[in-house]
Amino acid sequence: MQDHTFQINISSIINLQTDEWNFELMETIDHAFISSDNHSRLLGNLLVMEQYINTLRQGLAASGKTLSAGLNCACSILWDYLNDRTTPTAFEEFANDYYDCLLAYNVGITTDAPKEFYNKYFASAEPDAYELLAIEWSSGLLMQLVSIAGGRIDFEDFEGYEQIDFYGVSIMLSILEHACVGLTNTPCPSNTKEYWEKAMTQVHHSPLFQGIVRHVQNCLQAALNAAPDTFESLHYEYSQYTILPEKYASALLLE
Repeated sequence: MQDHTFQINISSIINLQTDEWNFELMETIDHAFISSDNHSRLLGNLLVMEQYINTLRQGLAASGKTLSAGLNCACSILWDYLNDRTTPTAFEEFANDYYDCLLAYNVGITTDAPKEFYNKYFASAEPDAYELLAIEWSSGLLMQLVSIAGGRIDFEDFEGYEQIDFYGVSIMLSILEHACVGLTNTPCPSNTKEYWEKAMTQVHHSPLFQGIVRHVQNCLQAALNAAPDTFESLHYEYSQYTILPEKYASALLLE
């Protein structure tokens, strides 16, 4: 098995400044995938995303809730694309409308979303911040695929893409890093720089946070080593995993 620089021991990056460790990890991921095609890059994203969304499902289920139809559909499309069951031309309209809904949620005016699309995929859902992260992540991947294929792009942020990025992995790690303050009961009397850096140092050394990073590392290593005929089996395997232990799932959604 080929070794890659992002498979370093977590202890070698956790002592970096709070605003540096994630950037350092993302740089090493980009370097590891420098010669990989977009299917490998997409697989790396999806294996991490699968675990994150499974944690959301567990947390929502504890309150009798479910993920939005929009997020479920987006994930299905991404896996279908990876396994050559669909093309960007077939989902470019979905991708643009889905991203439009995300923007409407971000500004807090859902009436600005495409009405028919919103009613079909989001009218019966109330995505919280953690689900909106997954929506942002999956919509970004869909729009990147459409852009790479030269399809219709309604939003200039996605024009000119040549390869899938790992932005979603980065923002997920950053958000879960912050959530771990509460999940690990780490003292942080205020949001001043001094207290926050002390809290982050404790979080970075916690088994919970280090476990999250190991999950990400393992997903990316699996993607780098995967042949196309293993994509389906990897999807099934990782559909059994979560990014956090189950006992933290409902607590995460209360953060």
